[in-house]
Amino acid sequence: MNYKDYYKILGVNKSATAEDIKKAYRELAKKYHPDKFPNDTVAERRFKDINEAYDLLSDPQKRAQYDLLGNRFSQFGEQSYTQNPFEGFSGNFKDIFGEGFSDFFNNLVNRFGGGSNASFANKPREVEVSLSLDEVANGAQRLIQSGQNSIRIRVKPGVAHGHELTGTGPQGEKFLLKIRVDEHPVLKRKGDHLYADLKVDLYTLVFGGKVEFKRFDDVFSLNIAPQTQCGKSLRLNGKGLPNYDNPQKIGDLYLQIQALLPFPLSEKEKQLFEELRKLKNA
Repeated sequence: MNYKDYYKILGVNKSATAEDIKKAYRELAKKYHPDKFPNDTVAERRFKDINEAYDLLSDPQKRAQYDLLGNRFSQFGEQSYTQNPFEGFSGNFKDIFGEGFSDFFNNLVNRFGGGSNASFANKPREVEVSLSLDEVANGAQRLIQSGQNSIRIRVKPGVAHGHELTGTGPQGEKFLLKIRVDEHPVLKRKGDHLYADLKVDLYTLVFGGKVEFKRFDDVFSLNIAPQTQCGKSLRLNGKGLPNYDNPQKIGDLYLQIQALLPFPLSEKEKQLFEELRKLKNA
């Protein structure tokens, strides 16, 4: 194993705080995610290095050992992992990894081979998975770096921000998977329901008509009744998010109507609006 400068890979200096490292990792993981570079082996290698660097530098014990050994870390830093740390694994990852969760362990068993003399720290290895709201709605896959292996995991639809799952191996090794859901620029989530503002132009509010609203990749056509008031809420049944424990149960989408005023107004339009105001106050 060749020495890698993990600080350089994440673009941080050796005095970087844990928060600095986490922030750098998030930005790079999004930038080089395999979904953005299909069949690009260079980008995939870069993504693996980023995950490998975060895996080590986010662990205080591993980081201290790495800083101490320097370029000798490649010779000594992973000696405790020469045996099979997953033999007889008893953790339950199925609800987050889906039916293919066993690949996570099979890949590692093939990597390390048999044996049971590995030593592990009591602190769980933390892995943060960032998801968009779109991925929460449809489920997602991620590559998790473990040593020289890249393991693909599946995240079920409907998972919540802050969701955590743990697993424990036979020698006491612990894993903690943390879910982070990024904010959406339009949609807000409350449980399985989604909420958003629906901007409707003034003339459609007065005379009625059709407007469109885009939710992820779906576009909905909505009828607006004449003289609809601002603040009115429209409910679209079953257009929210799947329930994590029961994917067949789907929340609703609530749209609150907001007036989109004409701008800028021509002098003629201003005169007409002034006439309307006079008629209304007459």
